[in-house]
Amino acid sequence: MGVPVYNLLGGKLRDKLKVYANINRATNERDASGRRLIASFQQNAENALKSGFKAVKLAPFDDMKPLKTADQKQIDSDIDYAVSCVEAVRQTIGKETDLLIDVHSHLNKDLAIATAKRLEPSNLYWFEEAIDPEKYVEDTKAITDEIGQGSAGGESIFGRQGFNKIISTRALDIIMPDVKHCGGIQELRFIAAQAEIADNITVAPHNPSGPVSTAASVQVCASIPNFSILEYAYGEVPWRADLLSPAERFENGYIGVPDTPGLGHKLNETLLKKHRV
Repeated sequence: MGVPVYNLLGGKLRDKLKVYANINRATNERDASGRRLIASFQQNAENALKSGFKAVKLAPFDDMKPLKTADQKQIDSDIDYAVSCVEAVRQTIGKETDLLIDVHSHLNKDLAIATAKRLEPSNLYWFEEAIDPEKYVEDTKAITDEIGQGSAGGESIFGRQGFNKIISTRALDIIMPDVKHCGGIQELRFIAAQAEIADNITVAPHNPSGPVSTAASVQVCASIPNFSILEYAYGEVPWRADLLSPAERFENGYIGVPDTPGLGHKLNETLLKKHRV
């Protein structure tokens, strides 16, 4: 039809979308114990701000030993390190920058609540997936009800039916369907509508991905009333910007919504072949 995808989803509601820089996979330097360096998280957060981002996400709990095999001393040490990392990054980026934390389901309900309370002074934009929200809906809701900051999750859930209980019980404040996993562009739009009708739950698509996934997510986000913020994988490879024509357009923490047909971009097949693995 020669029109942007958002025209097929009800039309464009905004010309630009707030984005956050996910610096997690770009942070790889480790100390002797295998933990990623707090200083590296700080440096990448600072670099993201210099690149124009106004929001940053990291997953400082990823180096935790599994709860099933770790003793209490180890658990306490791992959580202390993660909390120290959050506090250090907050100090680096200042009070005005949004800070998002992904826990990647490394905690349980009680540890999640206690840890979230420790992080309240860091003023998080959200506290993401302390536990698996699809597997533990009731415990997820208990965490949401107890903590003083937004709760987010749902990155691997498929379809409206998969999100139904989370939405109907308001187990999360913000849901994170991923256009690659939730059933595609149209299904993501349906999930967002379901959340809006239920109790105006906001939608922040999961997207630690390449530019094609980002372009698809942009089309959906431009059309949904209850959009919150979009994820952007920051600092992974220096040639990302050259994969699309026109390149992804960022300005002051926002990504522009293109007005060209389809997803709004053409893929650089030559560069893609050069970096194929």
